[in-house]
Amino acid sequence: MVCMLNADDAPFIKQPSYAVYAKMRVYCSWLERMLDDGMIKKKEPLEPSVMKRVVDGAINSLMTSNMFRKYLKNWSTDNEE
Repeated sequence: MVCMLNADDAPFIKQPSYAVYAKMRVYCSWLERMLDDGMIKKKEPLEPSVMKRVVDGAINSLMTSNMFRKYLKNWSTDNEE
């Protein structure tokens, strides 16, 4: 399963894009270091409806590891609109 994202889904999306669930990893310290060094910029959060599409796609994807699926199911329940 793939979650397609379009330019109208978020201001920072400029062209049709998609989430790659098979490459989902946790790199918190690496991301923090890149933010601190100015190599990447933090963007505004996705609208709840767009985030729900991304999370639902990850939960339903055969490419998502069980560890992430469990986390996302809990996250999804905690963040229901």
